[in-house]
Parts: sequence; structure tokens; C-alpha cells
Amino acid sequence: FFSFQMPSAHAKPLIFLLLVTTIIYSDAAPVETCAEGANCIHFVYGDCDNDEHRLVCMIRSAGFADTCVKASHEGLSHACPINECGNSKIQSWLAQELCVEADAGGNASFAFKDGGGCQGTDDGLYEVNTTNGTVNATCGPSGQHCAGQSGGECLWKVPVPG
Repeated sequence: FFSFQMPSAHAKPLIFLLLVTTIIYSDAAPVETCAEGANCIHFVYGDCDNDEHRLVCMIRSAGFADTCVKASHEGLSHACPINECGNSKIQSWLAQELCVEADAGGNASFAFKDGGGCQGTDDGLYEVNTTNGTVNATCGPSGQHCAGQSGGECLWKVPVPG
């Protein structure tokens, strides 16, 4: 048989301290709007392939996430690159590069979700960081853009230099 023994009176303050510490240092609020998302991502452009295609990567990293509502060590629920080969998602997206090959002069598309999903109340153009400075990327609409049955991802389209 197993028996349970109540902690001593000396252990109660320690348990309370652990509980308070857990509450104070829990994860930050989720990234659920386009405005919040624009502060958590940046894009890297690769070299042109025969002036027709360019590799474009979306990254969430500490160097560019200083204004993100989440700390750089906290992952977003999931993310995916969007291309004709599929939209396979990466769970708990932290800092992995998500890359697609896109037409030069066109757009590269990506999506990510955090918390309850993209609220879709602030779709539009947002200034985002790239290797070429800042560009205006389009965010929205919210929907099922990544593989699986999750839905609620914010769709991001970033212009690809020619």
C-alpha cells in the first residue's frame, strides 16, 4: 500500500513560492493579430536562380524578435511555408527557417498560428524586416493555410525582389 503524508509546515512556504514563480514566469500572451505577428518575424532573400526564382525564408529569431510579445525562447504554435509541394507545418515554431522558392517579382507565402489563432481583425499591409531592409508584406486572411486540420493561421505574403 502507498501512503500520502502531508508536507511539513516548513514545506508550505516553498510550495507557495514555486506556485507564484510559475505564475510570474509563465509564457507570454499569444501572437494572435497581424500587428503582433509583424513584430515576431523577418524574411531572408537568397540569390536569384536564372533571374526567375529566389529562395525566401521566414525566420523568427531573437535578433529580430525584440518587440515580439513572446520571448525569443517561446515557440509559436505552428508555422508553414506555402508552395506547390505542400504546406507541411512545423509544430512549436521557434527559430527554424521556413523557406520557399518564389518567382522573382512575385510574392512568397507563409503562415503561422499561435494561441487561439489569427483573429483576422487587422488584415492589411505591415512593414517587416528583410535582408534588403524593410518591405510591406500583406497579412490575411485568417484560415487553414498549413497542412492538418488546425485552421486559424495568419497568411503572410512578402514581395520577392526581381
